[in-house]
Amino acid sequence: VQDMYYLSPMQEGMLFHTLHHQEKGFYVEQMDMNVKGTLRHDLLEKSMNVIVERYDIFRTVFLHEKVKRPVQVVLKKRPFTLDVV
Repeated sequence: VQDMYYLSPMQEGMLFHTLHHQEKGFYVEQMDMNVKGTLRHDLLEKSMNVIVERYDIFRTVFLHEKVKRPVQVVLKKRPFTLDVV
């Protein structure tokens, strides 16, 4: 663990609505792309790991179970792995 923070009031509200309306998919962002040519999966994974190392937000998890107050935890390391289907 690198750091821990309490959630802001906005984050607490978003967590509340996410947990109470799980079937709705609030606050979920997804993206898909079509790639022309050859995709180098190894380079994409390596590039994403550089971004994850550089920016804390990509290593942040939110804990809300078995704690008095929800917290966000910034992990020291969180490797990105690419699953290719």
